[in-house]
Amino acid sequence: MYSLKLDFQQIELRLLGHLSNDEALIRLFSDPDIPDIFNALTAQWLGKSVETVSSAEREQTKRVVYSIMYGVGREKLAEYLKISVDNAKAIMASFLVKFPAVGNFTKSCVDFCHKNGYTLSLLKRRRLFPNIHSNNYTLRAQTERQCVNFCVQGSAADICKVAMLGVEDVLRENSHLNARLLVQIHDELLVEVADNHLSAVIDLVKSVMEERELLTSFGVRLRIPIPVSISTGKKWGHMVPVQQDDSKC
Repeated sequence: MYSLKLDFQQIELRLLGHLSNDEALIRLFSDPDIPDIFNALTAQWLGKSVETVSSAEREQTKRVVYSIMYGVGREKLAEYLKISVDNAKAIMASFLVKFPAVGNFTKSCVDFCHKNGYTLSLLKRRRLFPNIHSNNYTLRAQTERQCVNFCVQGSAADICKVAMLGVEDVLRENSHLNARLLVQIHDELLVEVADNHLSAVIDLVKSVMEERELLTSFGVRLRIPIPVSISTGKKWGHMVPVQQDDSKC
């Protein structure tokens, strides 16, 4: 038997493009020929060619983007980048000027939470945030960042759960294939498959997970593709990539 690992690539980053409906991000994430998403994103933000993007600039972009998504404050961003808090604030503001729909998205998440006391994932799962009305500024600000984080991470979890159902259904429909879904770990699905059915199962499961219509039964169509990377091996600890032709993390 083979172990098969299928991993949604940069699902939360790509969901930021979908949720914000930022046209520049959608174009970027929809281009299958971009070898490195963060290099391309950095070049677009800083107005330079991809070839001239330094590793430090790429890392800065990653830190800024994930700070926005994960609710990291400018103080923590400054610590990550080893710069002053004022510089961190300016860098984050610069990114949001270049990609204004991202800022509008985060503001809409916070405004919705202030109004309703909760926020929603892509498939309308609800999380309560009672501290959104706290008189304690620090606690309230932390909660505002958390509500944005839930919109993104909760939506990624939605997709993973629906993908699990889709994979389970397609394997059941193709019961002649000796394979079974074992578990979900974060953005990965782990499948066990017989050696002689490996190629067929890879094609089948990958097509389900990458289907843009995956969420249509819930009234959602993804604006961006979310590619899946695949690794296989005889042991979980010794997996080998099957194909790595998409953007690196």
